[in-house]
Amino acid sequence: MLKRLKRLQRDRGLVTVLTQGLVVLAGKFGSKLSGLVALAILTRTLGAEAFGVFALVRATVSLCDHLVNFQSWQAVIKFGAEAIEEERPADVRRLLKLALTLDSATAVLGAGVAAAVGFVAAQLFGWGPLESKLCALYGLVILSHLSGVPDGVFRLFDLYKVPAFIQNVTGAVLAGSVALGAFLGFGLTEFLVTYLVVEVAGNLAILILALREIDKRGYGSFLRADLTGMTERFPGIKRFVIATNLQSSLKKGQGELDMMVVGALTSPAAVGLYKAARQLGVIPRNVFNAFTVVIYSELSKLAAKRDRAAFARLLLRVSAVSLLGTLTFTAIGWFFSEDILRVVSGPDFVSAASVLSCFLLASVPGNLLAIRRRALVALGRPMTLLGLSVANTVVLVGLLYFFTSRYAIVGAAIAFVVHRFYVLALVSYFVRRAIKGLVPRDHEPEAAAAPLHAP
Repeated sequence: MLKRLKRLQRDRGLVTVLTQGLVVLAGKFGSKLSGLVALAILTRTLGAEAFGVFALVRATVSLCDHLVNFQSWQAVIKFGAEAIEEERPADVRRLLKLALTLDSATAVLGAGVAAAVGFVAAQLFGWGPLESKLCALYGLVILSHLSGVPDGVFRLFDLYKVPAFIQNVTGAVLAGSVALGAFLGFGLTEFLVTYLVVEVAGNLAILILALREIDKRGYGSFLRADLTGMTERFPGIKRFVIATNLQSSLKKGQGELDMMVVGALTSPAAVGLYKAARQLGVIPRNVFNAFTVVIYSELSKLAAKRDRAAFARLLLRVSAVSLLGTLTFTAIGWFFSEDILRVVSGPDFVSAASVLSCFLLASVPGNLLAIRRRALVALGRPMTLLGLSVANTVVLVGLLYFFTSRYAIVGAAIAFVVHRFYVLALVSYFVRRAIKGLVPRDHEPEAAAAPLHAP
C-alpha cells in the first residue's frame, strides 16, 4: 500500500492535475456556494412560476451563446503547447490573435441571434412581449463572453488561481446583489438586469487579467501579428478549430436542451421546480469537473510527447478519483434529497426530489464522460468527437421528448440518466482505440531509409 502511494506521488501528471484541480475546485466551491445562496433567494422571492420564466430566459440565451459563440481555448492549448515546446513565439502570438478574432466576431453574432430567438421563443413558451424583450436584453451578456483566450492562456500556463479568484468574487457579488434585490423588492426584470451587470463585469475582469498575463509572458504585441499562412504554420488547425467548436457547442447546448423541451411541454411552474432540482443535482459534476479542466492541458502535453503509457495511466487515475468523489456526493444527495430542496428552495420545491435524485445519478457517468471527451481532443480526434456529438444530440432530443411527454419533469431527468450512460460507453470505446494509435516517437518508421552503401 505504501509503495503504491509513493508511486502515485511520483506521477507528476497526476500530482499536477490534483493540485491544480483543487485550486479550480476552490474557485468553483466559492462560486457554486454563492450560486446556491442566489438560488435560495430567487426561488423563495419569485416563486416557482416566475423563477421558471427567469430560468427559461437565461437558458435560451445560454443556448444561443453555446451554439454560436466560438470557444477557441482548446486550439490555444493544443497548438500553443506545441509552439512553446518548439520555441516559436511568433506563432504563439498569431494563435492568440486568431482566437480573440474568432471569439469577438462570434460574440457579436451570438448576441444578435439571442435577440432574434427571444421573439421566436415567445411562441414556444407562451411568452408575452416583456419576456421576449428581457431575453434580447439579457443576450447582451454574450458580447462580454470572450473566454477563448483567457481560458486557453490560464490553462496553458497552469494559472488556475486567477479565474478561480474571479469566480469567487463574481459569485459573492452576485449573491450579495440578489440578497439586496430581494430586500428592495426586486421582481423578474430587476433580477435579470442584476445578473447581466454582474456577469459582464466578471467576464471583462477575466479578459483584462488574461491580457496582462499575455503581456507578462512576452506575447503582448499579439494583436499586430500576421494571420496569413496559419494553415501552413499550424497543420490541421482549420479542421481542429471547426470540429472542436462545433463539438463544444453541441455538448454545452445539450445542457440547455432539456430546459427547452420542459418549457415547451410543461408549465412555467414546472420549469421552476425542474431548474431548482437540476441546479442542485449537477453539483457533484461541477465540483469534480475541476479536474477535467486541468487534465486536458496535461493530456495534450503527453500526447505531444507521444507518451502512450503515461497518457493512459493519467487518464485512468484521474477517472478513479473523479468516480470515487462523485459516488460519495451522489449517495449523500440521494439520502437527503427532500431535505436539501426544503432547506435551499423551500417546501414548495420538495416535490422535485425525484428530479434531484436522477441528476445526482447522471453526474456519475457525466464526470467520466467529460474526462474522456477531453482525452479524445488531446489525442487529435476532434472529428470523431464531433460525429459522436451530432448523433448523441439527436438521441438526447428523442429521449427528452419521449420521457417528458409521458412523465413530465421526472421524465426529462430520466432521459438525462439514460443518455449519459449510453454516451459514456460509446466515447470510452473510441478513446481506447485512439490510445492504441498513439505510437511513441522511437517506434515510428523513419521518413527515409538509410543508403545501402556509405560514400
